[in-house]
Amino acid sequence: MRELPFDFKRRFCDTFGMDVSDVKVMFKNPWSLELFSRIVWTLQVDPNIAFQWIYRHILGNCIKKDLDFRQIVLQNFGLKKLVDLLSLIKDSKVSVANGKDIMMRIIDSDARMPTEIADELGFTGAVVTSDEVRAAVDDVISKNQAIVQKIQKTGNMGPIMSLVGKVMEAVNRKGDPVVIQSLINEKINTASQLNEDANKK
Repeated sequence: MRELPFDFKRRFCDTFGMDVSDVKVMFKNPWSLELFSRIVWTLQVDPNIAFQWIYRHILGNCIKKDLDFRQIVLQNFGLKKLVDLLSLIKDSKVSVANGKDIMMRIIDSDARMPTEIADELGFTGAVVTSDEVRAAVDDVISKNQAIVQKIQKTGNMGPIMSLVGKVMEAVNRKGDPVVIQSLINEKINTASQLNEDANKK
């Protein structure tokens, strides 16, 4: 008996441990299912990570740019480039931000392998989350007190992304923006607490 579509989707959910809502997105592009499966088995990568990159980042940008998702995936990327890109992310050889930069270049018709692009742009190497990043955070905060004070005064954390961008630039975009944002938050909150304590005395 031929497997019903519902049963096939349920089996896909069970096999890859994915949410039904995500699998529904994938099944809107049935041509991509075999490609997705091969990537997951080849890399032994978390299926949810593969989903995010293919169906959130790549598909999302194809929609924004009014591009043919199937054509971009099969012609601009193909299995080899997708595996290469996800390998860089999986092995922490590039940050997520830099991975998206590489992705956008390929979407915009850069024919090189992701590793080649990363090497040329200086993205390759372990994601920096060490003293270099902490020093850059301290430097950016000290040089942008107007932004810091605005955040402290209003409680609006929106401007923090401009600080994250400055730190990323300082470390040649090898830092993880999520970690950098966390460090900046920590610094600003600590400074605010110290100010409150000082005012109470």
